[in-house]
Amino acid sequence: MRIVGLLPQGMDDSRIRSALAPSSFAVFRCDADLMAFLARTVVHAVIVGASDTRSTSSTTTVLELRKRFPSVLVVVYWASGQTGSSVCAAVRAGADEVVIAGVDDSRERLTHTLREASRYRLATTVHTGLVGILRPDALSFVDCCLNLSWRPFGVARLAVERGVSPRTLSSHCRMWGLPEPRVVIAWTRLLLATHLLADPGRSVEQVADALGFGAGAGLHNMFRRHVALRPSSIRTGGAQLVLERFKELLVTTAINRGLPLHALKIRGAFPGNP
Repeated sequence: MRIVGLLPQGMDDSRIRSALAPSSFAVFRCDADLMAFLARTVVHAVIVGASDTRSTSSTTTVLELRKRFPSVLVVVYWASGQTGSSVCAAVRAGADEVVIAGVDDSRERLTHTLREASRYRLATTVHTGLVGILRPDALSFVDCCLNLSWRPFGVARLAVERGVSPRTLSSHCRMWGLPEPRVVIAWTRLLLATHLLADPGRSVEQVADALGFGAGAGLHNMFRRHVALRPSSIRTGGAQLVLERFKELLVTTAINRGLPLHALKIRGAFPGNP
């Protein structure tokens, strides 16, 4: 996980550096330098020092980060001397977590907070898009796939996580109106990739690396196979487009299996289900 910081002049960053060592921790002192760096480099998290002065405002920074880099985790660092109001304002602007200096910035606690919050944020974004498309038990299954998607995994690993055999897993998918587990795994990673690609300046190769595809060719192939599009072509409105293709897949799967379409709870996918 690559992490950078935007900290006001004079704010002590020694504890953060110590907690993140041996990984490098680039610190910027102005918004413009940070945004330029993010546009050319994959960054998973930004630690923003709480501040509310005429020259620096953590709230303004958070708003800009949410607008330009929606999948990047934003953590507010509350150091001594900073007001609680500046922290609350940054959270309302869209910050994901608050780390309190001297309390949460030990190596173990900071590493855990950053890792889990980053994964939770992106998984929650994908989950929200699927609410109303999948029935609750199917959505729970997809959530499990989302939690595993940060490194390559297969049906066997997924079955272990669910506490069932691979055969039972396939049976559950058929009952829920889902395609085979291996196909669900592919679509889960596809949805995550779609949201990562929404960030301006993030290349296909960088997204492929973040999701464990290795080279960008693997991600290219997955997009072509499942949505017949190149990754670069779905940056604008891509998430909604991929969701529509996923709906189409669910409807086709139900028809092929002779399942009643009304049981899928797919809004707008067929007549009579607005």
